[in-house]
Amino acid sequence: QLQMKSVHLPQAIKNLGHLHYHGDIKGRIEHLYLNGLFRTELGNINVNGDLQSSITLQNFDFCGHVSSPNFKVGKMLEHNDLGDVTFHAHIDGKVDSLRLTECVAKADIHRLEYQGYTYRDIHFDGVMGVEEVSGQLHILDENITLQLNGLADWSEEDTRLDITARIANLRPHAINLTDKYPELSVNAMTYISLFTSGSRKQMLDNLTGYLIIDTLD
Repeated sequence: QLQMKSVHLPQAIKNLGHLHYHGDIKGRIEHLYLNGLFRTELGNINVNGDLQSSITLQNFDFCGHVSSPNFKVGKMLEHNDLGDVTFHAHIDGKVDSLRLTECVAKADIHRLEYQGYTYRDIHFDGVMGVEEVSGQLHILDENITLQLNGLADWSEEDTRLDITARIANLRPHAINLTDKYPELSVNAMTYISLFTSGSRKQMLDNLTGYLIIDTLD
């Protein structure tokens, strides 16, 4: 028997505003197939996939494709530096008690606005759990080429952070990182490893790694 209870939604979901769905819904309440369009106040989202849920509608498993031609992700996350995004992603995720606990995602981000600059040709492939996030990020923008591998693990008392990045053709002025050095171009490689369980000062005390600058033009 379906029992309706009050549900406290995350603020990011509330920021979507009025939500309308147009498309096909097949199956039963505990196992639905969706192929349609969600219209929100922040942009439209195309969805094609399977949605399995508990009878209380607070636990979900979703596997399918999600895309948007123009979505205001900055307003959803209340992040002033973020603007609009155009993307297509395949997501396999689990939500328990309206909290995302597992997610495997592969996304092609065709356009992303950040700090007034529009990045293009971004690919993300990652895995997120309750206590760990890992993945790869690739950017092939005309003003930055980036290959990044990262891991964040807070399953133990100490938080572990490992990041390896290869940067080419970085033009800081062009992507609004600085208002100086308009002709500067950077090629570099960096590795950062961090173990910490305390304050920001302890984080800095436990920071190790290296930065190799190949060229600075």
